[in-house]
Amino acid sequence: MATTTEDLKSKANAAYSKKDWREAVRLFADVVEQEQDGPAKATLLAKRSTAYVKLEDYSSALADAERAVEADPSAALAQIRIAEAALKLKEFEKAEKAYVRAGELATDTSSRKRYKEALKSIQRAARPSSTRNVNERPPPRTRGTRPSISASLPTRTDHDFTVTSETWRDRLIRSMTNEGFQYQPEGGIAVALAAWNQCELGLQHLHRTVYMVPAGLHVDLFNPDCLTMFCDCILSTELGFHLTPSPNPGDLPTLTKLSKLIEAEADKGDFRKYLTDSKWTPQRIVQDLNKRISVEGRQLIRRFTASLINGRIIGGFFCHYAKKHKQAVASYRLALDVLEEGKRQWAYESQGTRGNVFSPTVVRGVKVVLMKALMRGHKQAKTDEERRDFPLDEIEELADSLLEDELPESYYTRQAGIFRTGFQFCCLLLCAYAGLAYASAYRAEEPFRNQQPGVPDIVNLDVARQANDWYDAAAAAMPFDWHQKRDILWAGLRLRLLTGGSTIKEVRECAAEAKRVDDFATRFFGPLPVKHEPRDFVDLQAQACEQWLCTAGPHHSPNSILKPIPRIHCPPGFDSDTVLTKEFWEAPHMEGEVGLIDATMAR
Repeated sequence: MATTTEDLKSKANAAYSKKDWREAVRLFADVVEQEQDGPAKATLLAKRSTAYVKLEDYSSALADAERAVEADPSAALAQIRIAEAALKLKEFEKAEKAYVRAGELATDTSSRKRYKEALKSIQRAARPSSTRNVNERPPPRTRGTRPSISASLPTRTDHDFTVTSETWRDRLIRSMTNEGFQYQPEGGIAVALAAWNQCELGLQHLHRTVYMVPAGLHVDLFNPDCLTMFCDCILSTELGFHLTPSPNPGDLPTLTKLSKLIEAEADKGDFRKYLTDSKWTPQRIVQDLNKRISVEGRQLIRRFTASLINGRIIGGFFCHYAKKHKQAVASYRLALDVLEEGKRQWAYESQGTRGNVFSPTVVRGVKVVLMKALMRGHKQAKTDEERRDFPLDEIEELADSLLEDELPESYYTRQAGIFRTGFQFCCLLLCAYAGLAYASAYRAEEPFRNQQPGVPDIVNLDVARQANDWYDAAAAAMPFDWHQKRDILWAGLRLRLLTGGSTIKEVRECAAEAKRVDDFATRFFGPLPVKHEPRDFVDLQAQACEQWLCTAGPHHSPNSILKPIPRIHCPPGFDSDTVLTKEFWEAPHMEGEVGLIDATMAR
């Protein structure tokens, strides 16, 4: 059977998603030459340009990017690819021009802003070193109100992770024992198990470090492993975090012991003041710690710094799950700011001297948990005023920095395979791709906010398509057994339905895949909430597709394309046909054949 162009394109895109760059380059070569000039060819060339960059063939990457511009002069993505390749070749002027042009072509404010920031970075990089101020420092970040240490410590009123019933790990072990189930050695479940084991090690250290004696509570301070193990778990996946009672009779609750340890180290290390007084900016904190080295020694300051950062990570984690989102964000921000400031002020030191808390995985991991806290806070905020505490721009900035800060291949080869999975999927996908998708999707649905009753509206199509690409990127590269893959699939398909452009057949296939992943996740991690808006919307519209097919004429089929789905709030007795007229459905932006609606009763 002959291989069609679409088959080759599908294989090339699959190789691209799997980051098999050599195979992607080979397959795209067969497809590109068969494609006529236009957006489709520009996209293919832009992807091959990216593959060449990953293979460090920057000249070929630049050539493909320039061909992409020739194929579609209006493609902002092609200009970005020119800029990326030109930067690698140190052709700063060309990169600068490409970013300027990308900003002119961008269809949404967030992209223009990111391109503008990238342009500033190029201009700084292009400046001769003699013109730079070696002491220049970025202004300190003043993001929100810093919580006191007592406000962000885990307490009994917070989300309690004490194991009291069957866990996902118990269900997994039972399935492995009774049913012969085998998980992927480098998949999502493997990452969760590794995180669980790290937490177990943290608990062992905690119970040996904090315990009751006849004279009262005894605390061994600055154990280098105790808080670190808990943070390793948190920064891998929250699924692994759990608490178990102390094996020692009459001991304190585990959550209390963890709080006591963090608080005692803050007092002994004399850094409680950094956490309770807002005058201590990250820059001043690190400067003060640096001054203390001459008196207290580098080893002690290293331990104090690690405890300060680890305590903020753990405190932020508990605030996050207690739905204290502002406190969680403030705690994570402080951890990240101190990490970044410490790396800058102690740049002359090796990582071994600064401490493992400054490793790339920790820095990226903190960006991940901060982004998750921002997304959850933004999602659960009820008003625009509340949402301002969780800015979308910050989510996008963190996502961009994660995607740009890729570790060299040599770093992975020194680690176990599970490290690659946890580092790539937790940091790169769940946060970066999902964060960009969330921000773009929220902006795409701006027309739905403050929508007037009886007036139909659709999403911002350009921004929605951009969000669809991010959702696709996240879903394509995630392991099948990653516990949050089902959320990405349902949210992505919901937005794709609102955007239009898919066939009924594609909707069927995507819905079936989302359900398959959901069923698997439910088996171990439990079901989604009974009311789950993305899944419920997909189910409703999938049923509407089938009903439409039953009543459509013979010239329609599962290959019929959906129009964008308008939303309309209907007052009692309102007839939507009075506004969803033939003129509405045949407007230029309503391309497609299948017209579905998202109708709700107006309040």
